[in-house]
Amino acid sequence: MQFAIWVSTSKTMAKALRTYIENDRPFLGICLGLQLLFEASEENGPVSGLGLIPGVVGRFDSSNGVRVPHIGWNGLHINNESGILDDIGNRHVYFVHSYRAMPSNENQEWVSSTCNYGDKFIASVRKGNVYAVQFHPEKSGDVGLFVLNRFLKPETPFVKTQASEGKKPKLAKRVIACLDVRTNDKGDLVVTKGDQYDVREHTQENEAVVVSIDPRRVYLRSPNDVEFNAIRVTNQGPNGEEYAWYQCTVNGGREGRPIGAYELAKAVEELGAGEILLNCIDCDGQGKGFDIDLIKLICDAVSIPVIASSGAGSVEHFSEVFTKTNASAALAAGIFHRREVPLHSVKEHLVKEGIEVRI
Repeated sequence: MQFAIWVSTSKTMAKALRTYIENDRPFLGICLGLQLLFEASEENGPVSGLGLIPGVVGRFDSSNGVRVPHIGWNGLHINNESGILDDIGNRHVYFVHSYRAMPSNENQEWVSSTCNYGDKFIASVRKGNVYAVQFHPEKSGDVGLFVLNRFLKPETPFVKTQASEGKKPKLAKRVIACLDVRTNDKGDLVVTKGDQYDVREHTQENEAVVVSIDPRRVYLRSPNDVEFNAIRVTNQGPNGEEYAWYQCTVNGGREGRPIGAYELAKAVEELGAGEILLNCIDCDGQGKGFDIDLIKLICDAVSIPVIASSGAGSVEHFSEVFTKTNASAALAAGIFHRREVPLHSVKEHLVKEGIEVRI
């Protein structure tokens, strides 16, 4: 975003870029490169854009139930003569953004495709040799490579790949095969998962900040027995306890901390986290399914995407977590690496269950 601000406020750079585009020179803007073409953006602003396309870039409205940022694979509604997008149909492309431009009568001559996420927003624009896309071709697999090649070589033919078309152009659930490599207590590299809070290196945009939360269940006779948020659990505790709170841990669950997963999730969202990776110490490596109680608790508490992790042992566990919670993605490690459950089997099962995924 800082680069976009610099371009829009640098009179020399803005004038040169505006003149280049107005002369119909070949141009491809990606993500912020699309947003910069509009009159202004509300992000860190208002901030002036190049003013080539009518409209103001605004934040997604999370009040209608969508999670912000918009992260993952979504489909496009492609208009006629979209140029570099011709032939890709309803195949998914990869988005990661919190702000979007909306179609209107004033900018309709520019709009080459739209996408649905709460509302219909502009996914790409085109006028002559000038293109810009809100999604990330460089993250969109073979379809993304085709888009880039079609821009560089307009006669590039589309070659169908294993990436099938979605039944409906909507956000797909993500299935993530994870491999975490960290150092153990002796400093040796080991393959593990979820042994510490992890705020990853991030850019100026908060959607790049992923926070890992690693809680464990603490059973209670009454929800009033603790100051943290406690819920009635599906499976009772060892002594018949009907309630539990989820205590945050570090060092692979060996050390507890005086804060609940619910409270931490709401705090990191307030601080600007873009996504939560939610582990469960009790379920990790058990292969008996995700902790649905925990995942539902956190998904309902925040409006940012949540990745469900820990406990998957079968394809049915993935459909369960997607149908019973609002998780945006589901992650597993061991079952994929040991080839106990092939990744494609999970996706094929989800498709049969009517859950949108990218094949």
